[in-house]
Amino acid sequence: MDFISNLIFNLNSSVNLNSKLRLNYKMLLLCLCAFSFSLVQCTSTQKAVNSRMSSPQNIKSSDGALYQLTFIGDNDSVAFSPLSQKLIYSKKISKDAGTTQIYELDLVSNKEKRITFNLGDNAHPSFHPHKNWIVYSSSKDESIEKLPVQNLMKEYGLDTSPLMENEIGHEVYVSTLDGSDIQRLTKNKGFDGHPVFSANGDKIYFLRHDVSFYELISHDLASHREVTLVSQKNPIVDFHANGSYLAVITLMDTGLSELKILNLKKPSDVVFQLVTESEIKNVFLHKSEPMALVSADFNADSNLDIYQIQWTKNCAARLTSESYHDVSPVYGNESKSFIFSSDRTQSYQIYTMTLNPNTTCSPLKNLSK
Repeated sequence: MDFISNLIFNLNSSVNLNSKLRLNYKMLLLCLCAFSFSLVQCTSTQKAVNSRMSSPQNIKSSDGALYQLTFIGDNDSVAFSPLSQKLIYSKKISKDAGTTQIYELDLVSNKEKRITFNLGDNAHPSFHPHKNWIVYSSSKDESIEKLPVQNLMKEYGLDTSPLMENEIGHEVYVSTLDGSDIQRLTKNKGFDGHPVFSANGDKIYFLRHDVSFYELISHDLASHREVTLVSQKNPIVDFHANGSYLAVITLMDTGLSELKILNLKKPSDVVFQLVTESEIKNVFLHKSEPMALVSADFNADSNLDIYQIQWTKNCAARLTSESYHDVSPVYGNESKSFIFSSDRTQSYQIYTMTLNPNTTCSPLKNLSK
């Protein structure tokens, strides 16, 4: 850091450099500062990567047997691997400072491990179905590539475009589960995120959007060829895919929520459509059955609860019902349980519950009918 400080002093005392050259030097220094801070952060946190969590706690709940798995920070975007019996999720330790990083929880040893160490926000991790890989999105490179240089340019009397954006996007990355061997898959203006592996692991599906469009993209890991599966102007809130179907949640321009189940091989074929006044936030498809977990407010009580939808019957079974926001549901072991994030302790923690197959599946009020 002393080296960088000396560079800054020498730059400011150099009167012979023209404005553009001085701007280039300052941009270089910004990159060096960010890189140096990243090294300091990695050094200070790498020493305590592994930590033993509190034992899973049985929480009293009117919904049934509920176990709390995490206890610190805000935790969301959970994924489960039946192969390794592990969870991965995004965690932000402090609401007021720091970035969101990817963590792993071993359900056998009950040890938590931090996976990512960078200056960006990292989100929506997902496991490869049969390899020791994960995929996630991160702003770590775009935060460097889109340095806020507008003020520097104005300082030296240079023109700035009114279209220059301050928003930092996300890109898609694949890495081994321990966080090493990181490969960046996308490099596009805007947002590339919400990635998930295909059922056989040869592709990654992800959401791409900018100010004027939303697309669901299929990225072939061998050829890196990209195919657009869905393209629309209305915001895509969430999506998920299994071996047969593609589930898409859209916020319609009327303010209504739409859940579509599409044929993955031919996305123009709509298998099921639900249009509702209720908010639908998340969706996760069952591996083989025509059903999905959703986080929604079907009961109109201003709380997001977890439901299991059976689209061939146009019905939903309410799995959680307490006065909290329950989000990001995924199926657990053999789909006999489900895992989700909830603000039951004023911060978002991860919980698991047994999935009761006898829960009543009530008809959905479907405005598409």
